[in-house]
Amino acid sequence: MNCFLVDYENVHANGLNGISGLSEEDTVIIFYSEKAETMTFGLHRRLNESKAQISFQRVSTGGKNALDFQLCTYLGYLICQNAQSLAAYYIVSGDSDYEALTVYWKRHNVNVSLIPEIAAFSAPVKSPPESAKEPSAPVLKPSEQTTAPTGDLSTQLKAVLPAKYHAQIPVIADIIRRCKTRQNVHTELMRTFHQGADTSVPKEIYQSVKPLVPGEAEYLQTELKAVLAEKYHPHIYAIVGIIQRYKTKQEIHVELQKAFHEGADNRVPSEIYQSIKPLLTDKA
Repeated sequence: MNCFLVDYENVHANGLNGISGLSEEDTVIIFYSEKAETMTFGLHRRLNESKAQISFQRVSTGGKNALDFQLCTYLGYLICQNAQSLAAYYIVSGDSDYEALTVYWKRHNVNVSLIPEIAAFSAPVKSPPESAKEPSAPVLKPSEQTTAPTGDLSTQLKAVLPAKYHAQIPVIADIIRRCKTRQNVHTELMRTFHQGADTSVPKEIYQSVKPLVPGEAEYLQTELKAVLAEKYHPHIYAIVGIIQRYKTKQEIHVELQKAFHEGADNRVPSEIYQSIKPLLTDKA
């Protein structure tokens, strides 16, 4: 779960860029005050269409930093409520004073990050506290490795595959190079190595080579970095979410317009769409 605490008084609507790319497991809490308690129809529509769980916290009393204090207090409450989960927390604000919180919670093995807009987040993996770690990790056999070995692909495959499959390395390497994502590699291995109704061989091969193949989201992130202008790289996570969620180019184009338009100016979403269009060949 990713939880976003938005300092709306500080970031206004720009801080909610990327909300369209969130999932049902994500939570967005918008803190606002009388200084900033209005929103455009476009933003209201984006909030309604987001899959994330969205709530509002109105700060009605207090001095200059009342919103900051209440946001910090609420963050502590959430961390306590979700102590047993792998939740990651993001304070969406341009106020660098929140950095003190990120440093404090890092010491307690809680992922708290400060980001200028939702689209800028990249979910970290929470490390377990020292007390929860095993005293020593088991030594893994090559076929049980969970991280990819170094070297060229043939060398990597030789390291992770059981010896009985080494003669098939050229074929397996060709499948990985052509198919690129885990889902496609899995499909092609099943097609190539099944023996009648017996799929145990391609399944064993796939589990061995899986660490060498990026997931779809990882692959898309790499491809997007190559085609997008650098100024759009902070939005890559949100764009990946849009591409994965929608089945047609038209739906993706419409969602980009909703997520990245600036008033009546649609140049930004149009430029993003034209850049990523070559990657959408599998979309209707």
